[in-house]
Amino acid sequence: MSTLVTNVTNTSTSAYENAIIPANIAWQSDDSGNRVPVSGEFGDVYFSHADGLAESRYVFIQGNQLAERLVNLSAHQCFTIAELGFGTGLNLLAVWQLWQQLRVEHPNLDTARLHFITTEKHPILLTDLRQILSMWSMRAPELAQNIESFLAVYPSLIEGCHRLHFEEDNLTVDIWLGEAQSSLAKLATDTGTTSTADTETGSKPQVDAWFLDGFAPSCNESLWAETIFAQLQRLSFVGTTAATYSCAGVVKRGLQEHGFTINKVKGFGRKREMLTARVSESLPTTPTQDNSKRSSTLDNYHYIVIGAGVAGLMLAWSLANRGIKVTLLDKTAPLAGASGNPRALLAPKMTPLHHANEHLHTIGYLYSSRFYKQLNEQAKKQHSAPIIEPTAALDLLLKANIDSSQISAYPDDLA
Repeated sequence: MSTLVTNVTNTSTSAYENAIIPANIAWQSDDSGNRVPVSGEFGDVYFSHADGLAESRYVFIQGNQLAERLVNLSAHQCFTIAELGFGTGLNLLAVWQLWQQLRVEHPNLDTARLHFITTEKHPILLTDLRQILSMWSMRAPELAQNIESFLAVYPSLIEGCHRLHFEEDNLTVDIWLGEAQSSLAKLATDTGTTSTADTETGSKPQVDAWFLDGFAPSCNESLWAETIFAQLQRLSFVGTTAATYSCAGVVKRGLQEHGFTINKVKGFGRKREMLTARVSESLPTTPTQDNSKRSSTLDNYHYIVIGAGVAGLMLAWSLANRGIKVTLLDKTAPLAGASGNPRALLAPKMTPLHHANEHLHTIGYLYSSRFYKQLNEQAKKQHSAPIIEPTAALDLLLKANIDSSQISAYPDDLA
């Protein structure tokens, strides 16, 4: 068993230049009398007054022809969706539920993977998000289990990329908190190399489908700026699609000027029109080896991991969860060496918050915290002892030259 130790307390409200400012939620009533969240920053609704879930399915799933495209994935192939404007997470939940359904109906998707990348400048506080999504748990029971799983690992509101793995569903979710343009600029593209690992894990995303779901251009111009469309172009390839509820001129021009052919179709509910788009010709910044994403050939590979400590076991576990052949070698029993402590401590070496998204120890700690929470949930379902026990510690060996105020701006949920 491991113990989760956090030696950071939030004793100051001081902020740094790029601090994440949570969303300010207001409320309206929809056509059926249900409450609809509204952004206090932008004065726009997070989803349609008619039916937010139906809107997600119509605009983004149907608009990108996802059901038809996902069923045709080959073994170990990864399909990448990128979204502008995470909001309440309703688009993710709609896609997740579709992906689960398709994997049940189509055995060929057993080792295929879905990678969902999303950006958000003003993420919703967990307490507000619970309130919003609890309504959808009742209105759409098919989402309830996924809502619970997602909320259990909802990340702390710290700038940078927060990766979530839902291994039972072969789903990876990257939530980028901060300015969308800055976040997209940090995504590398698949350069056409022969590496199968990059394609399988989605670590170098070449986007298959875009969800353009920011607040209306009249409310939030920055998410529809030329620099954003330039990033869409850089990360797309022939066959990449996009969908958005907006038919504003700035959206149409942005897509057309950056390699997309647009198409006006009937909008959702009372909205007259919406846009779908597709890259039909090779883009200057697009890899042109075959102008499409390659299928992975991992079925032909057998990986050997040497060393059965914590790192080796985790690597073998991760590969096996992806349906990859793996052999673990060690001269002794697993966890018999330096990793063989009967009770391990997960104690972070925190950095000033404005460096957190580039600091390996902090990134590793945040990821590990979410990962062990998921393992605890699995253990609970199997009536087993918890893997990790959250606690706290007083570090009396803290170096005198470390200014505690530098780390005081961390969110309270890490304390």
